[in-house]
Amino acid sequence: MSWRAKAMGDLWQRVGERPNLCDLDEATSAVVLLRVGALTRDIGSANQIEASLETAKNLLTESAVLFESLQMSEGVAETQIEIAVCYGRAGAFTEARVMLHEALTKLGDDVKRDLRAVAMLRSAIVEWSATRFHDALRILTEAVPLFEASRNTVLKGKLHHGFGFVLKALGVAEGRQDYIDRALIEYAAANFYFEGDGLTRYVGCVENNLGLLFSMIGKFREAHEHLDCAQTFFTTLKDTANLAQADETRARVMLAEGRFFESEKIASAAVRLLEQGGEQSLLAQALTKQGVALARLKHYDRARSTVQRAIAVAEQAGDSERAGQAVLVMIEELETSISNDDLKAAMDSAVELLKKTQDMSALKRLIICACRVLAALHSHPSLPPSVDWRNFSIERELLRLEGHFIRLALKDSGGRVTPAARRLGLRSHQALVHILNTRHENLLEVRAPIKQRHRSIVQEDDAVAARTTRRNTD
Repeated sequence: MSWRAKAMGDLWQRVGERPNLCDLDEATSAVVLLRVGALTRDIGSANQIEASLETAKNLLTESAVLFESLQMSEGVAETQIEIAVCYGRAGAFTEARVMLHEALTKLGDDVKRDLRAVAMLRSAIVEWSATRFHDALRILTEAVPLFEASRNTVLKGKLHHGFGFVLKALGVAEGRQDYIDRALIEYAAANFYFEGDGLTRYVGCVENNLGLLFSMIGKFREAHEHLDCAQTFFTTLKDTANLAQADETRARVMLAEGRFFESEKIASAAVRLLEQGGEQSLLAQALTKQGVALARLKHYDRARSTVQRAIAVAEQAGDSERAGQAVLVMIEELETSISNDDLKAAMDSAVELLKKTQDMSALKRLIICACRVLAALHSHPSLPPSVDWRNFSIERELLRLEGHFIRLALKDSGGRVTPAARRLGLRSHQALVHILNTRHENLLEVRAPIKQRHRSIVQEDDAVAARTTRRNTD
């Protein structure tokens, strides 16, 4: 049990028990319920205690009701932030967003700035967990003044860690080496603060993320070194949840190395650990990696059932992104072992689940899978009679898909061509301009006016440069 739990004394002994609220007034009871709820969630997560997330959410909700009855809006907001963490860990991102929005509304701009900074950081965590990386980057950038004004070094470290995580994801998805370089700087800054405060668990999380980053850029030796450090920290702390995440990361690295047998074994261990808790999104992610490894080992039946379970777990949690990515794995890895009807159903499901994704790597995979499914259906000798292929054109369908994703990228970038081109993985904005002028003239109206677009890009680049300069001189 953590020192914070021990500090509760006779008020609370262990996860699963209600705190002793006898002889406490309502305001004090609300605070105790808030602290015990947060501790139940974090201790339960670290040790993968069954139903701890639900227990924590109930305690925190009870706390919020008490604060509300006392008209203590800041207490309600703090409790909503903690409830949002419960929803986020369970993969219920919509509910988490609602809670955080309500909390930020109650806090306003000038009240409890550190608490507002925490709420914005939690919002960014929800968005990057949902693979909405650009939204997460926007939230973190908006929150910078709050963190810079704070004297809380732990918060500063968490901000750097958040930037590192988002920039890593964007750098890999969009082929941005500058983002990857900045991610490494952010992780180093985060470790500076965490090590200075003796926060071993947070240092372990940074090491785990560095392991994943080095794997993504093909530096496997460095990836394993960082993961060795992370696992040492988490083993010492007996932190089951983070140890499972480190195992899942190791499984990804071994998949990339072609070490499928070892990857499946480690992913399976991560699944067993995560099955004990309530963090369904993490469980779905580990199941997906195990399914990939099984498919590469040609254990197709086990692979299919494992991936189907990953899809079900993610959908039950409300995590459409991870469910959609698991469906893509079904197409990518099991195309030749499932029927054409199942293949088409999987493609329809993937399109629906990923229709709001901002993860460009997922969009690229979706396009490739669509091409593969269309080719498989077109070449099949016994197509169902309800399908009319007389006027079918794969070139026309690919053009339609290309236009769909260009429209999405332009919409997400406010009509600005340069960031839209980055989202699409194109080498320059001129490449996108050429595509628009030659193949998708109907989308030219989606572009922002030239003057507005130029000014927005300059402002964005100046803001990024100014923030990087300031924080590199800290």
